[in-house]
Amino acid sequence: MEIELTDETIRINGQPFGDTVTVDALKSMLGEPRIQKTEPDKNYREYMEQRRGKDYFDNCKSLVWDDLGIYSRTDDGTTLVSLGMVLDNQHKTAPHTPHSNFSGTFIINGEDWLTAVKAGQNMFGNYCKLSLKRFVVFAEYQPGKKIALSERTEKDFTLIEITHEYMREKL
Repeated sequence: MEIELTDETIRINGQPFGDTVTVDALKSMLGEPRIQKTEPDKNYREYMEQRRGKDYFDNCKSLVWDDLGIYSRTDDGTTLVSLGMVLDNQHKTAPHTPHSNFSGTFIINGEDWLTAVKAGQNMFGNYCKLSLKRFVVFAEYQPGKKIALSERTEKDFTLIEITHEYMREKL
């Protein structure tokens, strides 16, 4: 499994996707996923329903490919809003956490993902963020370690999530 991200395009196993990746396209490529309905906590539900409407969570689902260590999210049932790779599922307890870790390769603008995200910025809590032209990459690392982003290794990270830039205004 190879996922390649550039400023403009996401490729999965060499197949390019344009502005959007549909649920059907990902299913045809990766097979049938386990589907997990999104059940947010009360505060997040209220926040998102104020921003997106009372019926926002009706179609929100996570699609999980347990054996590949990949998950994705859709908020309309047809188009993905994010694609994630779990690197250390022992630290993740969410229902959408795949049973296996991602074992493929992830390349960002020609670099391995770790080199690329180290060029990003530390965010609140235990995340760093790399902004590309059309995508945002969030990389979560294990909490509690006071290590500079530049000193982190692959083993420090628990997941990587790609979000289309248009979602910045929606969140």
